[in-house]
Amino acid sequence: MAEHSIYTVGGTVQAGNGVYIPRRADEQLLELCRSRTFAYVLTPRQMGKSSLMVQTAAQLQEEGICTAIIDLQPIGAKVSPEEWYLGLLTELEDQLDLDTDLLDWWEAHTHLGLAQRMTRFFSAIVLAEIDAPLVVFIDEIDTTLSLDFTDDFFIALRYFYTARAQNPEFSRLSFVLIGVATPADLIRDPQRTPFNVGQRVDLTDFTPKEAQPLAAGLGLPPSETQQILIWVLDWTGGHPYLTQRLFQAVVESIQNSFPTPLTPSGLDHLVTATFFGGMSERDNNLQFVRDMLTHRAPDVYQVLTTYQDIWRGRQQVEDEEQSLIKSHLKLSGVVKQEDDKTLRVRNAIYEQVFDETWIRENLPVNWRKRIRQLQGVIAAGLLITFTSSGFAGWALWERQRAEKETQKARDFAVELENQNREVERQKKLAEERGNELAEALKATQAAQMEAEAKRKEAESAQEFAEQTQQSETQQRQRAESALQRAEAGEAEANRQTTIAQTQTRIAEENAEDAKQSAELARTQTRIAEAATQEAEIETFNADIRADSLTIENLMAANFNFKAFLAGLALGQRIQREAVPASTNSTPASVSLTKNTAKPNTPTATPLKPLRPEIRLQAAAALHKIYNFNGYLQRNTLASHTDGVRSVSFAPDGQTLASASSDGTVKLWDRSGRELQTFEGHTDRVWSVSFAPDGQTLASASSDGRVILWNFDLDDLMAKSCGWLRDYMTNPATPDDHKA
Repeated sequence: MAEHSIYTVGGTVQAGNGVYIPRRADEQLLELCRSRTFAYVLTPRQMGKSSLMVQTAAQLQEEGICTAIIDLQPIGAKVSPEEWYLGLLTELEDQLDLDTDLLDWWEAHTHLGLAQRMTRFFSAIVLAEIDAPLVVFIDEIDTTLSLDFTDDFFIALRYFYTARAQNPEFSRLSFVLIGVATPADLIRDPQRTPFNVGQRVDLTDFTPKEAQPLAAGLGLPPSETQQILIWVLDWTGGHPYLTQRLFQAVVESIQNSFPTPLTPSGLDHLVTATFFGGMSERDNNLQFVRDMLTHRAPDVYQVLTTYQDIWRGRQQVEDEEQSLIKSHLKLSGVVKQEDDKTLRVRNAIYEQVFDETWIRENLPVNWRKRIRQLQGVIAAGLLITFTSSGFAGWALWERQRAEKETQKARDFAVELENQNREVERQKKLAEERGNELAEALKATQAAQMEAEAKRKEAESAQEFAEQTQQSETQQRQRAESALQRAEAGEAEANRQTTIAQTQTRIAEENAEDAKQSAELARTQTRIAEAATQEAEIETFNADIRADSLTIENLMAANFNFKAFLAGLALGQRIQREAVPASTNSTPASVSLTKNTAKPNTPTATPLKPLRPEIRLQAAAALHKIYNFNGYLQRNTLASHTDGVRSVSFAPDGQTLASASSDGTVKLWDRSGRELQTFEGHTDRVWSVSFAPDGQTLASASSDGRVILWNFDLDDLMAKSCGWLRDYMTNPATPDDHKA
């Protein structure tokens, strides 16, 4: 069993140290970014868009392509147009670490419009300071749908593409748009050209092969794992969020010693408890689909009736790219396009939650259709009335008709109230059904507990049988002792000998059976130990890979010190737990033996093989850290003309002394400024050291001398005055001057 959950049910995989599963979209988006092609990933929520974005950005950075990730959500929706544009460019400035002060530049160009200021900032500042190709990822673009000024923003993005012919520098700049929207939603003014640049990247559901790493997280034998994977995908259809959420529920049930998910019916109960009934109102993904089908639908009646046709499946519903209704259904995620260009419900969970009963409860009344049905009746009544009764009769009929219409309105209000009561009744029934299912689930748990108790009783019976067998063995031994004492006569001795031989043969057969049982038990123990070892190896490799990705992401986000600390922890763990690279040929080359140490004796952590590709990934991450000088090197002191042999800091830490083979001793301050050069030695100076009071510096040289350099100003002044007094009393001779 894995020590921590590898499943991600919110946010990016990288943020939660989960398992990232590559899909066809990964290579497709990477190639588009490498070729500087505009792209957009516009899909339903919780399909893995943001994780794909982070993964692609990290890969591009490894290849030397500069990237920036701008999340529009933190900018907010209740801001002015200028605050919105400035917030976006502030995010860009922070990530690219631009030298230009954005606020000063922005204020200096207030004579330009907001969109033009943004395009000018990219061309005059960003591309001027960034020499490498630049890919800008813009996430959560659906937040712009509530703003009334972002048409100009998307037109500006299109300008960067169309202006490449006039400005070749724009060829180094490309954008990737990510969110829950369609290209037609981006520019809503019908008088302006729609957003028609970029290539679409589709995120598909997990295939059984792609979902294998998720199944491995169950920590079960391979045969059970594969069967559970098939059952899970039958329910989720490979939907990324639903698949990981259901796997998480399976793991939680296994950890709670509840084996129901290991059977199809048990998994069905788990799906019911996780997604149906009251849980459907709480699940974020199901809430999003529900809102898209009702509150956020462009035409609720058309959306639900089209979905009803798809759900019923009586006839195929063709997909139409230009259909607003069908595009909205695909964007909600409840349906998807098949290879034959038809639409069907995405998975069995959606099919049961948003069934025909739910459709009828949320389908509004189509008054236009009802009025069209009554038009013929109304026209016929008017014709008869005018013909038979004249104008007075018509007036009377009009009054009666008004009374009837009023009554119809009252009847409709009563009918609507009845419908609301029926909805409430259905909700109560659904809750009662959910409670019944919960009770059934509890009953199943009780049955499983009873089965566990019976299993323990069987084990007790087996233990009693073993004790009985031991008792029989003791009786055979007593019989053999009696045979040795029975020497009364030859006939009795022969008879006892025959009996002893027979019992010996039986004992040997029993011993052989016991030996085979023991061998079988040892074999099963070895198999279990091997499975445990393999699970530990997989967990260890997954941890190392996750830690390596964390380091790379921290470095990519410029959290260099955190990356350095994480790198230290990763390196220490590899040294402590990983098999050395020289013996790490295959997992089979390592044996995790049983711990036979005495009590209270510390034992070493068993070494685990680190797979070559994981070792390379960890080495690459550590290489990035240990070759990053941004936080290691502060100053370079370069003034000596030969090798530096020794350095010493003064006790106050503000002054550094260095000794060199060029025969000099130099003093430096902490900023790297050279303070003084002492040239008293005639050969290489090998060592320097400050006195504890910091007033004297000692230097040792190959010229056989140790020189003390005095920094005590009072002492130097006293010695200088004494020398001057002696000189004035005893004037120097010419020979003294020469000396």
